[in-house]
Amino acid sequence: MDIVRAILLVAMLAAVFGCSPYGYSSQVTDLDKSVAGLANSVKSGHEALIADVTTGRSLDLIYHQRSAALSPSCTPGTVASSPKDPPCAIYKVGGSAAVLADPYPISPKLKAMLGGLKDYTAALAAVTKASDRTDFTTAVRKLSDSASAFVGAAAGPGTVVAPIVAAGINVLGWLVGTSLDIQRFEALRDGVNLVDKPVAPTNEKPMEIFAAELTIHLEALVAKRRTQLYLDAHLIRAQLGPGIGPETYKVRLADLEMVLATYEGLRLSDPEGAAKGLPEAHAALVKAVNNPKPDIGALVQSLGDLKDKVTALETAVTTGSAPPKSATAPSKKGI
Repeated sequence: MDIVRAILLVAMLAAVFGCSPYGYSSQVTDLDKSVAGLANSVKSGHEALIADVTTGRSLDLIYHQRSAALSPSCTPGTVASSPKDPPCAIYKVGGSAAVLADPYPISPKLKAMLGGLKDYTAALAAVTKASDRTDFTTAVRKLSDSASAFVGAAAGPGTVVAPIVAAGINVLGWLVGTSLDIQRFEALRDGVNLVDKPVAPTNEKPMEIFAAELTIHLEALVAKRRTQLYLDAHLIRAQLGPGIGPETYKVRLADLEMVLATYEGLRLSDPEGAAKGLPEAHAALVKAVNNPKPDIGALVQSLGDLKDKVTALETAVTTGSAPPKSATAPSKKGI
């Protein structure tokens, strides 16, 4: 950062935030919290699919009163030899324990990118809150590692990313007493720019790759959940009729309504539309941190917009993510 730009930045920081020139740290912290929420919601969506499939098997066993078998994992002394091993659970006699396997695992690439993005925003927040030189140097190192991990996950194995280096004491520090404030801004800028660089072989930016990868996963997840819930709804509906008692009818109707409510939430979700906003919002942040004439208002706005896009995506992911409750077995008296 040249002398003129540094002076402009210091003046702007002081004018906008008064005694706390690095006040936009709170916006970075809010962004970090939203990204953590997004990562958790993706995990919850995956768990909801597993719960849907489990509920579907339970409905089939209950309503058809099938004989049940225990999976091989239920044998005493057995331990998991692979994450792909089915859990200890029940399935219908004559079927296969393979139905107990994870119906749609989160891909290693998406998992790595989610972890990298989460660490990246956490490191951005740490940089903005660093209170002394030691904290700052540690935060910059973590920012460099996390941004590199996110970019590397987007580009694939073998990608080498240039590290971010903590700047030395700024020459203006002894004049205006804001050296650390300027260095924190520079570290924020360098981290954002590192994540903005296009990567081979597609020449896309990491945030674009992440948005596309997440969209593919979420659309497939929603489709699988809707298919399972559709089958469950028809199974329950077929068991409704005048031949059962009021209590059993009430239980089955409640099951059906819960399944349909979850289905409707998924039908209305738009993960693709929400994901498209991420690259655009991050591009606006890149523009703000690289503005030759520092505009702190634009920086604060861009951080807020990016946080809002992440929150919107989290909402799209979590819509209908709570699985319907397991069906209640019909009462003998009510049949």
